[in-house]
Amino acid sequence: MKGSQMDSRARCGSGIDVKTTYTGHYTMEFGVAPRTSHPRSRSSLANHAYQLHCSMGVHPLPGTMKGLKKGDHAAETAALIPKARAQAASGDLAGAIEALLALEKLSRLHNDLASLTTLVVEVLTLLHAHKQFTLLIEHVTLLCKRRAQKSQAIGKIVTTAIAFIPDAPTEELRVQLIQALRTVADGRIFLEKERAQLTQWLSQIKEKNGLISEAADILQEVHVETYGAMTKLEKAEFILEQVRLTLAKKDYVRAYILSKKILRRVLEEDNFEAAKIKFYKLMIEYDTHENNPLELCRHYQSIFSTKTLTPAEKSDALQHAMLFAVISPHSNLQQDMLHRLAREPLRLDLPAFDTLMKLFTTKEVIPFPLPIPGWDVAASSPIFQDPVRGAQWLEDVHTRTTEHNIRVLTESRISALVSNGSVYAKIDRPAKIISFHKTQSPEELLTNWSTDISELLRLVETTCHLINKENMIHKV
Repeated sequence: MKGSQMDSRARCGSGIDVKTTYTGHYTMEFGVAPRTSHPRSRSSLANHAYQLHCSMGVHPLPGTMKGLKKGDHAAETAALIPKARAQAASGDLAGAIEALLALEKLSRLHNDLASLTTLVVEVLTLLHAHKQFTLLIEHVTLLCKRRAQKSQAIGKIVTTAIAFIPDAPTEELRVQLIQALRTVADGRIFLEKERAQLTQWLSQIKEKNGLISEAADILQEVHVETYGAMTKLEKAEFILEQVRLTLAKKDYVRAYILSKKILRRVLEEDNFEAAKIKFYKLMIEYDTHENNPLELCRHYQSIFSTKTLTPAEKSDALQHAMLFAVISPHSNLQQDMLHRLAREPLRLDLPAFDTLMKLFTTKEVIPFPLPIPGWDVAASSPIFQDPVRGAQWLEDVHTRTTEHNIRVLTESRISALVSNGSVYAKIDRPAKIISFHKTQSPEELLTNWSTDISELLRLVETTCHLINKENMIHKV
């Protein structure tokens, strides 16, 4: 440090630390002379400081003067740790911690990373061993805020303290330790993974206490999609937790936005089976709320294609996919999925659902109730037992049956009526549009126009007559 007064620690020949005070405008700790206008002045000040040390019989520590090598405190560290443990065991924990912190300072200023990391871990370990969690939390912050603290030491402090979180005697102390570690990790790229883990633990504590909204807000503070230290699987699992809590909070718009951060093709990679199933179950919850049966069909179809499912789980997913394919409004995509499910080999093990697929993929009139053996069992599916949508979806089966019959009958009957001239229709097959408005000839168009003009003039004449009648009555 620069100034008129400077403190430094040096070692005399007897091996005792001696604190000396000097006056002068030079930097002792890093061995750098102060900025002066002349290079010789800076050099002479540094030499003067060195000679002053030696004249007092005090030899500067390695690294305290410019040009000296960095210090190595491995031997001192190895000797101090057993003494500190014994001192703490005898009841003088504060003295043991103070001795460790003094050597930690020297190791930090002399860039002895091996000794530094060993000492900071020993400080935290001693506090943990003696159940001093309040002091542990204080020293986590203290060690990380020390001047010129090394990133390797900070990383070791955080990873060591994380291992002590489950041992905290109370939930309040666990939360305080997590909060302290999150503060330390905030803004440090090399600790982004640890901060995400700590945030998730804090969110779980809030959720366990019934604070769903607060837990969701805490978890959304972390944007893991930008983190490079986490694997794709870890990112996916973290985002899935964000989606789950957001759905529990009933914030469906934000849940949908968060779900877009996960690419569907990533879920098809190896080791993503559990994440894939969890993702689509969450999306089933979302689309059930949105009443989107076509998307529900796609979700169940994706679950059905997962390799790790048991035969019973595959059968259940296929049944749900088939029912939602039938319930979905008619469209090209719906018809494609319906025919694809109708060709699924596993359908043969489900006779009622196989018959259902045949009915809706064949251009024949379907009676209702559906003539399917075992339809009562299918109608008792959990889909139709949903407290919010179940009754509506069961009614939709009847609606889709009626729509199917209309499509089957309409095409043949309209074609026959148009052919015999009973009904005018112009069919544009590529565009799938039928126009029932007959084009008028010029004579018919002129006649209709003349009729409309005559009607307009008649109305004008009647209106004028009524106005004159009212005027005459009021004049009288």
